[in-house]
Amino acid sequence: MTRARRFASLDLTARFDRSYRRLSASLQRQCDEALAQLLTEPVAPGLHLKPIRPSNHYWEARVDRGHRLILLPVGDAAYVIDIVVHDDIAKWSVPR
Repeated sequence: MTRARRFASLDLTARFDRSYRRLSASLQRQCDEALAQLLTEPVAPGLHLKPIRPSNHYWEARVDRGHRLILLPVGDAAYVIDIVVHDDIAKWSVPR
């Protein structure tokens, strides 16, 4: 499994926007930093960018200890689908 994935662009979905607006200001700042880092340094150890197993269809990136960004890579871009608590990652492990 490779984590060396670079994205030329990130497209934020409406679902992500709704989830983002419900976050605290502090968590929004952390999310903004994680999104910026995905574009500039996606292999940074703090992001833990990796496919969600077993399907490997969606990817996750760490925002903080309890929150993850859900990504759908398409070519050299990625759709930022949602931000979820870590315990909800399992529902993204099957192809949609």
